[in-house]
Amino acid sequence: MEKNSSSKRKTITNEVDKLLEKYYYDVEHPASFGGVAKLAKAAGVSIKLAREWLMKEDTYTLFKPTRYKFLRRKTLAYGIGDLIQSDLVDLSKVSRQNRGVNFLSTSIDAFSKKAYVLTLKDKSAKMMLEAMKKLLKQAKPIVNLQTDEGKEFYNKQVQQLLKKKYN
Repeated sequence: MEKNSSSKRKTITNEVDKLLEKYYYDVEHPASFGGVAKLAKAAGVSIKLAREWLMKEDTYTLFKPTRYKFLRRKTLAYGIGDLIQSDLVDLSKVSRQNRGVNFLSTSIDAFSKKAYVLTLKDKSAKMMLEAMKKLLKQAKPIVNLQTDEGKEFYNKQVQQLLKKKYN
């Protein structure tokens, strides 16, 4: 009796394998070479069964992108204005569609997630100074300003403004 039950299970498994194989390798089918959920839905099997079958298939396991999980540094802000993070976005390739705007000065308050965006024609010291003055007026009070090491933030005029304001 058990022998018969075992052979039934193998037959069902073989039929399911054939069905999954049919859907997965048929490029005309919407579920072909796709994800687990799509294949399971198309074949009418559980996601667990579809995942187990896919893990045996080289075409799925070899080309599946590896996702790396790693610790990231936490950004700590203790209140509004405690940490403002700024950077420059280069739009020079699409400046014709943006009325000659080549750069965006973007800043975000790490605590409240409020964003400040200013348009710039260029990233000269004069333009950056004006943008920084506007940011300092809009995002009151700023305790810490974090930027990358771009020269647009480390020019003499911007540094003098920040020293005058905060030292």
